[in-house]
Amino acid sequence: MTDEPGVPAADGVPPEDNVDLPPADPGTGEPPAEGEGAAAEPPPGMPTATPMPTPTPRPKTTSTPGQPEQGIPRRYQVGLFGASLFGLFILGVGLSLVYVLIKIWPKVPHAPTGGGAAKTATAASTAATKPIDLFWGLFQFNLLPETALIVLTAVMGGIGATIFIAISFGDFVGNRRFATNWIWFYLVRLFVGPALALVFYFAVRGGFLATSATGTDINPYGIAALAGLVGLFSKRAGDKLKEVFDTLFQTSQDDARGDSVTNPLPTIGGIEPLPTANPETLTFTLQGTGFIEASTVSVGRSALDGEQPMLLPRKTEFLSETELGITLLTDDVAEPGLLWISVTNPAPGGGTAGPQSFEIT
Repeated sequence: MTDEPGVPAADGVPPEDNVDLPPADPGTGEPPAEGEGAAAEPPPGMPTATPMPTPTPRPKTTSTPGQPEQGIPRRYQVGLFGASLFGLFILGVGLSLVYVLIKIWPKVPHAPTGGGAAKTATAASTAATKPIDLFWGLFQFNLLPETALIVLTAVMGGIGATIFIAISFGDFVGNRRFATNWIWFYLVRLFVGPALALVFYFAVRGGFLATSATGTDINPYGIAALAGLVGLFSKRAGDKLKEVFDTLFQTSQDDARGDSVTNPLPTIGGIEPLPTANPETLTFTLQGTGFIEASTVSVGRSALDGEQPMLLPRKTEFLSETELGITLLTDDVAEPGLLWISVTNPAPGGGTAGPQSFEIT
C-alpha cells in the first residue's frame, strides 16, 4: 500500500517523514534552515512543485509635480469652494433679475386690449401712480412708461447674459476646466448683455418705428424677447452690428487691431541646448512664436526609427512670446533617440504646434 504513487510506506512512517535529511552544515553542525538548502533538491520520487510565475512589473508612470490638469496651469485653476461661491453668485444674480422683471412689468405700457382704450388707460394710470417696491421696501421708486421700457430692455438683456453665463459655467465646472481668467469674462458679460440689448432697442426704436410712436404702440413682449436673445447671444449680436456697420461705413483701410482676445497659434523653431543622452541639465529653452503664459509643452521619446510616442505634459515656464522654458525628466533623455515636443495654446483661438522631433545624440 502506498500513500502516493512511487512513494512506499516504511514501518508505518508517513512518506513525508521517511526522507533522509540533508547533511548538516559543516560549519554549524546543524541542519540547514528551512528555505536555504533543504528545498534545493526534492528527494527521489517526491513530486516537484511548480514554481510560481514571476509577475511582470508594471511600467512606471511619471508625473511632473505642479503640471496643469487638462492643459490649465495650476495657478489658474479654481477649486471646488471658489467655483461653488461663484455659482451661488450667478444664481443670485439671475433670481434677482427675474424678481425685478416681475416688479417693473406693471409699469410697462401695453397696447389696448379687448376692454377698449379707456380701460387700458385707466389701468395704466393706476399702475403709474403706484411706486415700485423692491426687496421688502429697501428700494422704492416710480417709473414713467417710456423709462419702464428701457429698464425692461436692460433687465431682459441681463437675464439673457445670465443664462449664457450659467450654461458656460456649468460646462466648465463639469469638465473640471474652470479657471480664474474666466471670472472677469463672466462679470463683464453681465454688463455687455444689458448694454448691447439697449443698443438694439434704440436701433429698432429709432430705425423701424415712427418718431410719433408712443410706448403703447410697442409690443412689450417683442421687446423683452429681443433683449433677452441679444443678452443670450451677445457675441453674435455684436458680430451682426459689426457686419451692418462694416457694410454701411466700409473703408479701404484695414482697421484690424493687434489686441485680439483670441490666442495665437504657436510654432516651434528650435531648442537650446541641443538634447544629448544624460545631459548636465534637464532645463531647456524652446524657441518659436505665438507663446503665451497659458502655453503647455508635452514631450515623448522614441528610438531613431521608432513611431511617434504618446506625449505627456512637462513643467513649462513662460519666458517670452518666442521662448518657453521646459524641464524634462531623466527618462526623456536617458538614451540616444528622438525627442518629440508639442506646444498647445488653449481656446479661444490657440491650437497645437507639432509634435516636432529633435535627435538625442
